[in-house]
Amino acid sequence: LLINLAQKWRIDLNGSVMIGDRISDVEAGHRAGAYGYLFTQNSLDDLAKHVISTHFSAKIGNTNG
Repeated sequence: LLINLAQKWRIDLNGSVMIGDRISDVEAGHRAGAYGYLFTQNSLDDLAKHVISTHFSAKIGNTNG
């Protein structure tokens, strides 16, 4: 399902993140080629900051392409 949707919407799964509240969500993300994170009902804000700084901060800071 994730792969089909990624193809339809032209999403690069290798550069994507799957956040789920079940281990099966994380595993599905991994199987599709994305990074996976388990949300354990702690602070979603903290998890989001971690994901952004780990996977996207260089892309955000690089405005040249």
